[in-house]
Amino acid sequence: MTVKIDTDADINSIRLKESAAPDTPASGYGQLYAKSDGKVYFKNDAGLEIDLTLTGTAGTGGWALISDQLLLAPGTFTVSSIPSSYRTLILYADLRSSVNAVSDSAVIKVGNGTLDTGNNYEYIIRWEGSSASNQQSTGDGQLKSVIIPGATAVAGNYGILEIIANEYATTGTWRNFLIRGGQMDATAYRAAHGVGSWKNSNLPVDILYVGTIGTGTFATGSRLRLYGV
Repeated sequence: MTVKIDTDADINSIRLKESAAPDTPASGYGQLYAKSDGKVYFKNDAGLEIDLTLTGTAGTGGWALISDQLLLAPGTFTVSSIPSSYRTLILYADLRSSVNAVSDSAVIKVGNGTLDTGNNYEYIIRWEGSSASNQQSTGDGQLKSVIIPGATAVAGNYGILEIIANEYATTGTWRNFLIRGGQMDATAYRAAHGVGSWKNSNLPVDILYVGTIGTGTFATGSRLRLYGV
């Protein structure tokens, strides 16, 4: 049932029943609705769904915070249900590994619905600092990125990771990532820069994982923020 409201009266609140996303509205119309995830959305006549609970709005040029995760115990990071309404994803993370070593490496995986753990990633990373080296692969199960402090590094020292992913929600092209960051430590200081790709041209990215190489975890106090632009 469609109800039209045309009034100059003050309206204090609107009660919306949570439901599945509606069909795309007719040309010249938009729809406001609530979904079972507890969020309010707007869908325009092009079928674009915008999450109105985010701190920014797609297409305005502002940054919208998608996820802010702080580890209160050792673990890894996963961001799921990433909205497709932005052009670019920007990730910042302060990372320290719980591995019993001076340093460790952070890795990234992405996917659609579930993480892709196949050998569908390629990258080239260059590390500069106390020693210089580079690593590359045309068929890995993850994207390697920055070297971060481990459990035996100077206390309170965290490495920084930045990832930029353009056109993450489109199809027909590989998903490309700009990767940079590094760490400062008395025994091992490294700056990293590189590029990587997820070689799946058919699916948009809606889930992202950041972990350490192997089966390790990040230390308590590590933090990740993901923004959409």
